[in-house]
Amino acid sequence: MLTVVLGLAVLSVLVIFHEFGHLVVARLSGIRVERFSIGFGPTLFSRMIRGIQFAVSAFPLGGYVKMGGDDPRNRELLNPDDFFAAPWWKRVLVALAGPGANFLLALVLSVLLLWIGVHVPDQPNRIGAVTAGSLADSLGVKMGDRIVAVAGTPTATLLSVQHEITEHAKKTEPLPLALDRDGTRIDVQVPPARVFDPSRSRTTPTNPQEYFFSGLEFPIPAEVGEVVLGTPAYKAGIMVGDKIVAIDGKPVSSFRDLQDVVSVSTGKELRFTVIRGGRTIEIPITPFADPTEETKTGKVGITAASASTYLVRLDFTQGLVQGFQNTVATVGLLGKGIVSLFTSPSNLSQISGPVAIIQAGGNAAKEGWDRLLDRAIMFSIALMVFNLLPIPILDGGMIVLSLIEAVRRRPVGNKGLAVYQGIGLAVMGTLLVFVLINDPLRILQRRSAIGRITPMP
Repeated sequence: MLTVVLGLAVLSVLVIFHEFGHLVVARLSGIRVERFSIGFGPTLFSRMIRGIQFAVSAFPLGGYVKMGGDDPRNRELLNPDDFFAAPWWKRVLVALAGPGANFLLALVLSVLLLWIGVHVPDQPNRIGAVTAGSLADSLGVKMGDRIVAVAGTPTATLLSVQHEITEHAKKTEPLPLALDRDGTRIDVQVPPARVFDPSRSRTTPTNPQEYFFSGLEFPIPAEVGEVVLGTPAYKAGIMVGDKIVAIDGKPVSSFRDLQDVVSVSTGKELRFTVIRGGRTIEIPITPFADPTEETKTGKVGITAASASTYLVRLDFTQGLVQGFQNTVATVGLLGKGIVSLFTSPSNLSQISGPVAIIQAGGNAAKEGWDRLLDRAIMFSIALMVFNLLPIPILDGGMIVLSLIEAVRRRPVGNKGLAVYQGIGLAVMGTLLVFVLINDPLRILQRRSAIGRITPMP
């Protein structure tokens, strides 16, 4: 129940912010706004403020803004301050304001998240293997050593090691590392031209093994940390905490081993041998190709379990730059995803509806503020991209109608409008039915898959 409440709260805030964008730009454009409602259905209470009825309604599923004269079929009855009495370019601005508000919200949240700090999954800094003959081997590094300090700064996790190494990148002196070997401190000096990727070094080593960190492995256990909603792993019944020990009978000793097998097995059923609660079970999963990636490598929809988390926090300027870049990248990612639905109809099974969004938002809220903000950013951008689709009822449909009017120098006639709206309603109705069925179907598939799993003899 808590998951549903938290998920509804996240979704409602994003929709309300979207509608508030429409309201602000409409008023600035001189367009009359009659009503702004939080929620739908019967009104619980309302109040008139500057000619606008602000209301709270019974069903907390977002909200809406009602403008005067927003029916294009009754243009002869319009008042000067009605929506369809306004010039086409003002209507475009009002339509863009909702998606624009979602983009702005995502940008602000992205920057705030980077300023406050993001807890990212982290792994132990213990070395799992040292390549024979490598620079690390020649410097005396052994399997089982832990890198406990880089350039004098303590490093408790793998990401802290990587961070300190990056901070040292601008320096030309050797990199001092402190290793812990069964309670004994071992000091190592890594030559500056041998610390980083040879392609970024001033002097490129002739042997790649002369690059210090190329000779080290930090194996991540093949344990499931997260199952992505709607993916093959989710539908097959994989659970958080599952330990994957083999695929098609071949042993898996690390998460990298798992990725190596899955990445080249798109569309091929794999049989995962899993240890769950002391029992060994077998689960068939067919990897899929992420439609937003060009490489089309196979994935099943799981992430590795983390031994701890590492706090990533940026300063004021870095947060602004990185926050903007992250937001734009998310727009591109979701845009590619929507395009892929038309180019590859099989990807329609990956669409999430209200049930899945509420569930994901609620789960993120229970995991921490940074996860909640991260999900809110993604959902806000998704709401923006979806509303820009050129479909009647959506903001993109209004933009298309307004641009057609600008080119024709007269409004679209009622007959053409009826056809356009009819097509839009058919598309939206089909999509609505599909997502409303898809969400519970995935849940039923998962429950059914879990019910069919039996321990191996």
